[in-house]
This record gives sequence, structure tokens and C-alpha cells, in this order.
Amino acid sequence: MKKFSAFTIGLLTGTAIGAGLGLLFAKEEGRDTRDKITYQLSRLQETISNYFTKKQPVTDAMNQARAEGTEHVKNTQRKVQELNDKFDSITQELNPKKNTAKKKV
Repeated sequence: MKKFSAFTIGLLTGTAIGAGLGLLFAKEEGRDTRDKITYQLSRLQETISNYFTKKQPVTDAMNQARAEGTEHVKNTQRKVQELNDKFDSITQELNPKKNTAKKKV
């Protein structure tokens, strides 16, 4: 995930710098060049904004899934402990009966 984010940010930055340099060295009037730079920067800002807007729901879903997974693990651990306690209780209850049965045989 981090590699993808770094790549995307690098790609967007490179695109913006390349577009800016291309416009600066173009043979056009200063006003036209500034307008094109402003337009490209607004598109870049929109692209970055969309990227982070779309990323947030995914992050929220991951955090929710992590929290639910942690809760399931805790519930499972609790149930396993309850089963162990029941097993120990039954074992302790059966031990005297086992000893009594051995004496009779």
C-alpha cells in the first residue's frame, strides 16, 4: 500500500512539474502561459483531492474490519477459556468416580 501511495504521489508530482516546465518554455504570451499553469494546477489539486477522498472510506473500512476481527478473537478466547474450565470441572468430578470404580474391580 505504501509503495502504491509513493508511486502515485511521485507520478502526480512529476506530471505537475513536467507540465509546468513545458508551459514555461513554450513560445506563448505570458498571460496564456499563466492561464495554462493555473488550469494544470487546479486539475492536479482536483486529482489529489479525489485520491484522498476515495482513500478515506477504504481506510475506515479497514479500521472497522480490524476492530471487528479483534473483537472476534477476544470472544473466541473467552469461549475457549470457558470450555477449558468446564473440561477441568468435569475431569475433577469424574476422578473420584474413576478411583471408586478401580477399587471395585
